[in-house]
Amino acid sequence: RKAILTAIDDDTLCNITVGGLYTPGASVLPSTLDYGYDKLNDTISFDEEKAKKILDDAKIVDSNKDGYRELDGKNIELNFLTYDSRNLTDFAEGVALQLEKIGIKVNVKKTDADTEWNMLVSGEYDLLNTNWMTVQDGNPYGYLDNWYGKSNANYCGYQNDEYDKIYEELSTEMNEEKRKEMIQKLQQILIDDAAVMVHGYYNSNMCSDKSVDGAQISVADYYWISTDIKPAK
Repeated sequence: RKAILTAIDDDTLCNITVGGLYTPGASVLPSTLDYGYDKLNDTISFDEEKAKKILDDAKIVDSNKDGYRELDGKNIELNFLTYDSRNLTDFAEGVALQLEKIGIKVNVKKTDADTEWNMLVSGEYDLLNTNWMTVQDGNPYGYLDNWYGKSNANYCGYQNDEYDKIYEELSTEMNEEKRKEMIQKLQQILIDDAAVMVHGYYNSNMCSDKSVDGAQISVADYYWISTDIKPAK
């Protein structure tokens, strides 16, 4: 996991591949939220040579010189599931090109959102990308359940005892400042463990003209269309 994430240049993907439509980031919670993003340490930042060294040190090498590294005697070949939404396919294709530079072959498999979700739930994937709402009810607790070891929503099979302990304590902690500290720790654990391939955060846009009042972007895009949007007086 660390080799793969270290080989991915998210700045290039966000600013060039998709033309600045995303802001690069390392955490599962975006930098716009007040959960200590600026205090996080990105321990898995892009370094192609370091990624190669991680694999070399693990004896995962290209022994037959065909351009791809082998694991257990077979070329590493990963299937990357993606679908057409907010440039997800562009990210998948970009990742495939970047991982090929360190000797890992990636087959991009384009499907629809429903099929991808079913394959996510059943574990039929190597890599997969999607968009998530992180604070649907103003609280990231439900979203962070995706990496809780005992959760039915933990489709990636992630397990970390420290994460589980903090997450369980978070469910009963009422002090807002302590909750923020705990959520920051959960983010750092996921970064250190290279648990999630985060590219960045979608930069939303809304267009309106002077004939409309109340057209504002909220933190949750599901709620953009509201009763606040009215004809201008």
